[in-house]
Amino acid sequence: MPSRRMRRAVCKLIRVQTSTVCCARPNARTYSLTLQCYGRWVSHSLPLHNGNLLINNALHEKWGHSVLRSRAEMTSCAAQIEQLENRMERGLRMKDEEKLYKRNGILYSTIMSPPENLDAAKHMEAREEDVMMIAYPKCGFNWIVAVMRKIMSVSAGLTVPNRPPLIEFWSPDVHQTVAQSPSRRLIGSHLHYDNIPASFKTKKTKMLVVFRNPKDTAVSYYHFMNKNPVLPKAESWDTFFSDYINGEVPWGSYFDHALAWEKHIDEPNVKVVTYEELKENLPEGIRKVADFFSFPLTDEQVKAIAEETTFSAMVETSKKSYGTYSQVFFRKGEVGDWRNHFSEAQSKQMDEEFQKKLAGTKLGAKLKYDQYCM
Repeated sequence: MPSRRMRRAVCKLIRVQTSTVCCARPNARTYSLTLQCYGRWVSHSLPLHNGNLLINNALHEKWGHSVLRSRAEMTSCAAQIEQLENRMERGLRMKDEEKLYKRNGILYSTIMSPPENLDAAKHMEAREEDVMMIAYPKCGFNWIVAVMRKIMSVSAGLTVPNRPPLIEFWSPDVHQTVAQSPSRRLIGSHLHYDNIPASFKTKKTKMLVVFRNPKDTAVSYYHFMNKNPVLPKAESWDTFFSDYINGEVPWGSYFDHALAWEKHIDEPNVKVVTYEELKENLPEGIRKVADFFSFPLTDEQVKAIAEETTFSAMVETSKKSYGTYSQVFFRKGEVGDWRNHFSEAQSKQMDEEFQKKLAGTKLGAKLKYDQYCM
C-alpha cells in the first residue's frame, strides 16, 4: 500500500481530493490507483521506476482536466438533499387538501410548483443548444435524466448541476441563476406542451419527450402519491384510477399530454422515446438520444453508460441524490405491473379511452399498446 504522502502527491497533481482515493495496490511495475468519478470507481495504472512513482503527461491530461467529483459538487449534492428533505418535512406538516392547487384547470403541487415558480418558468429564455427533456409524471423522467447526465459528462465533459432539472420546481432566484449558466444546459419539465415556455418553440430547441404505457404509468403514479409527502395520499387504488382517467391528478391528463405531442411528433426538433423501448434495449436508446442531441459516443462509452444506468444502479445512485427519500422516486421499474392492480373493468375502461384518444396515431403506435397493455 502506498504511503499517505504518495497518495496526496498524486491527488495534488491530478487536482482531486485526497478523500476521493480509495486504494492503490503495488506490483512490480505499477500502482493501480482507484478514484471516484461521478459516483463510479475508475482505475489507472501508474508506472513505477526503481520504486518511484512516475506521473506522465497522459495521466495529467486524462485526469488533470477531468470531471472528478470536487468539494463544490459534494457540497451542492448535500444542499440538494437538505432542500429536498425540508420540502418533504413541510409536506408532512401540511394537510392533504392544502398540497395541491389549480391553475388554468390543471393541478400543481403547492410545495414544488407554487405560482411564482410557474410565472418564472413562463418567461424563461431558451437557447437553441439547450438539452430539453419532457415527460408526463412517472414515465421514466428521472431515469432518462440520469442517462442524459452521463452522456453529457462522457461525451462533452460537461458538469451538470445537481439540482432537479424541472423548470416548474425552480424558484425565481434559481431561474436567474440558470439564465447565467453556461451552455449546454440540461433542462426538464412535466408541463403540458401548451405550457412549455414559448421561447423553446421559437428557438427550435431540441426536445426529447418520454412516454410510457398509460396503465403502468397509472400504477407508478398511484404509489408515488402515497409515498411522496408533498402530494396528498390517494385514498384507494379505485379512487386514484378514477382521478387519473379523468385527468384530476397533478400535471393533468395523460391523454391530453399525449394528444398535444402527437401534433408535433414529426417536427425535427422533437424526438419521442418510450420507457418500454429503453427497457428493451438501453444501449440502443442511449445511442439514439445521444445522436439526437449531437453528443458523439463510442460503442464502449455507450456500453459503460448502459451498465451504470440500469434500474438497480439507479436505485443505488438515488440514495446519494435523494437521501432517505430515494424510495419515493424508484420503486420496481417493471413493465406490466399494472396487472397486479387493474380490475377487469378498469382495464377495459382504459382500453376504451386509449382507442378513443390515441388509436391510429403515430404516438399510439409507438406505445405498442396491444403488446404492453392487453
